[in-house]
Amino acid sequence: MSVKGLKAISLGLIILGSAGLTWFALRFTAAHPQAHPKIGIPVLRLNLGRGRAGQLLDGSFQLRNNGAAPLNYELTASCGCSDLNPRSGSIPPAGFQDVHVGIRLADEGTEKTVNISVKTDDPDHPLVTYQVLAFCTAPLSLTPSSANFGSVERGRSPEIKIRAQGGRLRGQKRQRRQVFL
Repeated sequence: MSVKGLKAISLGLIILGSAGLTWFALRFTAAHPQAHPKIGIPVLRLNLGRGRAGQLLDGSFQLRNNGAAPLNYELTASCGCSDLNPRSGSIPPAGFQDVHVGIRLADEGTEKTVNISVKTDDPDHPLVTYQVLAFCTAPLSLTPSSANFGSVERGRSPEIKIRAQGGRLRGQKRQRRQVFL
């Protein structure tokens, strides 16, 4: 075989080889996309329960990385009455991070809802909102909570039954009482 023939065969093999590599590269990339992080939060709501005014109720929730690349995150709370730890970090693939959250209760008889924004580098879910609830009990509850006597004629004494619960004084044992007005 001549040198010219060997060059032609070599050139043909090079073209076939590069076409084959190109086909393989395109096929592999389509079947196996680039690895990226994927956030996972088992439950999107945490109820810390009941407490008294001034008390700090605390609990925790978990952030997971279900992806194939490290997940970077940053947490922000909607209220200054809350504590978050850690506020940012990185979770390795198939790893998790426990996040501690605390809410300081202020107003008696109210429910406090704090939204926690979880910013991540997950391309499918760059922002996830997690909700934390806490309830501040009232020291005294009345049933019914309001009363309307309407128009009262002079000399008449309208009557309504109100039930009071809680409201103990210092040094007094806790008991249930009914008070009639």
